[in-house]
Amino acid sequence: MRSIATKLILIALGVSLIQAGLTTWFAQRTASASFARFVQEELESDLIDLAEEHYARSGTLRGVDRVIAMQTENPNPRPDRDNTGRNNTAGDNVPPRDDARPEDNSLRNDNRPPTGNGGPPPNDNQAPGNGGLPPRQGPGPRPEPGGDPLAKRFAPFALVDADGEVLVPAGAFKRETVVSLDQRLAGTPIVAEDSTVGYLLVNPESLTLSNREQRFMSDLFRAVAVAALAGLGVAFILAALLSRRVVGALSNLTAAARRLAKGDLAQTVPVTSHDEIGVLAEAFNSMSHSLNQSQSLRRQMTADIAHDLRTPLTVLQGYLEAMSKGDLEPTGERIDLLYSEAKHLSRLVEDLRLLSLADAGELPLNIAEIRAIDLLKTVQAFLAREAKSNGISLVIEPQKRPVDVRADFDQLRRVLINLVSNAIRHTPSAGTITLSVTSDLDAESADTDDRNLPIHFRVSDTGDGIPEADVSNVFERFYRSDVARARTDDGGSGLGLAICKALVEAHDGHISVERTGEAGTTFRIDLPLLSLDRQRK
Repeated sequence: MRSIATKLILIALGVSLIQAGLTTWFAQRTASASFARFVQEELESDLIDLAEEHYARSGTLRGVDRVIAMQTENPNPRPDRDNTGRNNTAGDNVPPRDDARPEDNSLRNDNRPPTGNGGPPPNDNQAPGNGGLPPRQGPGPRPEPGGDPLAKRFAPFALVDADGEVLVPAGAFKRETVVSLDQRLAGTPIVAEDSTVGYLLVNPESLTLSNREQRFMSDLFRAVAVAALAGLGVAFILAALLSRRVVGALSNLTAAARRLAKGDLAQTVPVTSHDEIGVLAEAFNSMSHSLNQSQSLRRQMTADIAHDLRTPLTVLQGYLEAMSKGDLEPTGERIDLLYSEAKHLSRLVEDLRLLSLADAGELPLNIAEIRAIDLLKTVQAFLAREAKSNGISLVIEPQKRPVDVRADFDQLRRVLINLVSNAIRHTPSAGTITLSVTSDLDAESADTDDRNLPIHFRVSDTGDGIPEADVSNVFERFYRSDVARARTDDGGSGLGLAICKALVEAHDGHISVERTGEAGTTFRIDLPLLSLDRQRK
């Protein structure tokens, strides 16, 4: 099974099947218990009504078992009327009138044909000692056509009088035995004339459902099962649609990744959502863009290195060949030119070696505690003559308090000299280059206990500034913002700012550049400080 779509569909179906099974099982148990409790309460209510009615007629609960038996054998569809059609309330022992109007055949339920004279049908179930009246139909349930006898329905119920004697036996409650008071109080009291005359006890385990009730429960469970199957069908459809969408996005990513692996770096995939797959697509597009840009820069770097190596080598080769043939005299001026080209080659190779060490994390640093202002003064003294010859003022901004920093003095000096040299080349005459060093101790948060506050070196000029489109690329290797100077000595090798970035990051620092208004540029170097305790000494 290799398809993720199949796995997603099977997972959804499995979860839905488990949920449907648990729902059906829980619904069956809950519905069965609730319906059984409902049936029990209905039967209990019917028996209590029969018992209270019997007590109202006879003044005792004795003989109620015969009433229940007669009620079972000959129930009447109109429980509150006798065969004459008149009300037969409690205590009414008036025999039926001979001229009583016969009942309408449509209202009969005893399946016996009416008598020939139109009078009431003979009743073979008249209770002795009850004035010849037929047994009364109490408020209990009627038997179902061809269904279970009511005697079986009432089997779980035992009826005892107020003294605890069993009048209607059931289960462990035998006839003419005496039930304890605790057992009686656990049952349902039978109240007549504002006094308790007996108790109805129940054994729920003996409760049976009628055919009609069983059919009702079967229909209910069948409906739940159908709903569960419908839910499985819906889950399958939704899982198929969702898996198709997920697999479609992953298929696009897979195809793009394979083309990327073959060298086609200009790959992007559509971002169709904002979930994890959408984030993955965005990350892939960003990676593809970075790889494509890195490849372009690498190609440009290779071309630049080849050019920077070819130019001095061509000069050296031409002069040496001409001198060896005797076409040129080895004068001092020509030897100085060859030496200058050799130095250029040596510097380029050294720069490349330094960058390779920085990339590998193996750049050696001689870390020591240095005073930041002393470093700035050294850079100023080294480049003051060059700045003055170009009519540029090179100044140091006064400090509010002395700041010490742990760094490699020579490497940090190299970074600052490179930045100031670039500023001198791009600042017109009468311009100004400002060196400054500050720390967050100069701000209002000087009382903080933070041990890693940064120190900020800045080199600002009033030159023509860096074009906005070039700001994000100035630290790339062999990048030159001025294409016209790309192949001249003034343009440099294109490695200076890349070396500055590598050296600053080797100190766990950060270097950035920003435009200063409409003209001018500011380079900023952020480095860690010494602890505050040492700063305040």
